[in-house]
Amino acid sequence: MQVRNLPLAQGRYARVLASILAVLAMSACMAPLALPGAKRQAVPPEQTEISADYVMGGAYKADWRRALRDGTDLGALAQRADAVAIARSPKVFELRAARADSAAENAAWLPSVRPVATAGFGGVASGVGISVSQMIYDFSQTATRRKRADIARVMTELDFWDARNETVLQAAEAYLAAVAATDIIAARNALEGRLAKIAAREDDRLKAGVAGQGDALFVDVSRQENRRETIRQRALLAQAQAEVAQATEQPFARAVPGLKRLVESCHILPDAPYAPALMRARMAIELARIDQQATEKALFPRIMGQAQAVGNGKGQTTETAQITLEGGTIAGGGARLRIEAAKQRTQAAAKAFGQLAQDLGRDVMRLRMDSQAQAASLGDYAALIATNERSLALFEDRFATGAAQSSEAVRLEVERTANIIAISEARAVIGRNCLSAARLYGALSPVEFETQ
Repeated sequence: MQVRNLPLAQGRYARVLASILAVLAMSACMAPLALPGAKRQAVPPEQTEISADYVMGGAYKADWRRALRDGTDLGALAQRADAVAIARSPKVFELRAARADSAAENAAWLPSVRPVATAGFGGVASGVGISVSQMIYDFSQTATRRKRADIARVMTELDFWDARNETVLQAAEAYLAAVAATDIIAARNALEGRLAKIAAREDDRLKAGVAGQGDALFVDVSRQENRRETIRQRALLAQAQAEVAQATEQPFARAVPGLKRLVESCHILPDAPYAPALMRARMAIELARIDQQATEKALFPRIMGQAQAVGNGKGQTTETAQITLEGGTIAGGGARLRIEAAKQRTQAAAKAFGQLAQDLGRDVMRLRMDSQAQAASLGDYAALIATNERSLALFEDRFATGAAQSSEAVRLEVERTANIIAISEARAVIGRNCLSAARLYGALSPVEFETQ
């Protein structure tokens, strides 16, 4: 039977329609509707450090800053690795699901309209109609579920943001390792060239009978050690190149020596309030509190309003309207123990948040101190290189008079190269520290992204 056959416009339905309107009016008065997408007032972090409103309202998104400077190779690589991480991750679908759940819970206060059909037997007529149910008041149980869904959505967003930062960190560290290996290989190749000149000169002296084989053997051993280290660095370079190619899904562009410029493309940010792990821990407190409230509110009743009209197509209708009180748990079931367990979980979440905040501060301080120490060592290594070069110049004068052996030059060249490599390694440590600090703050991958 079609709906148009029901005499819904007849006066006999006025009472039912009036009951429906009354139910909706009572619901609007006792529990104002919270529509999806309603804006929350964001609280600045300087007022509350990391408040729930600061995270839930998304104010941290405006505070976010990128640690990798724009227009640099490292910045471009981070953007590419982030795009690949988004395309690969199933978290995108989990995030969409969390947003849908949040929107569904936000619509919980809307009335529920259902079609009704009855089949009659034994002289009872069949009929069709509509039934409207509306929550009037449930002691904020629906509001609690709605807030829980919103928190779950925000935590899913933070989880995905944190995971993307970790992916970008791995790609950036691999690229940094590739550039560092390239610099070191260049230093090793330069040493090989200088040792080859010493070996050629020593070979000429050996043929002339003015030198023994001892210095020649020492030069050969030193060259073998240098070649072995070069081979090791090439293997590290190949591994790093493979990791970068995997993270970016692009062939690795041959890295050129430029570690100094690469490290300068990253800068450690001042203390930021938007560390993903810390904000997630803050949301864990709110989630534990919501669960505690839900456990407590399960003891309270719900007030439901319902109106129903069923017509049989013959001018006969059945009209009902009622308000129902659904009672909560008043005894048994371990309610008191569940409430106590929820309180303990809330305290545990608060403790974890405080400890994480302290650990984050210590980690960033350690990274900064290490970078400062490494930066200070660069000048010391440069001074040692200058000393090596002066010693090499003095060696040439002494060697010309026969007062020095080739082995002395080999030691000085090896020491000079070791100091050059130490500079590269120190710069690599500074770069890794900067990337690690940026990862803690979520400053490697942007907060917002397109899911379409």
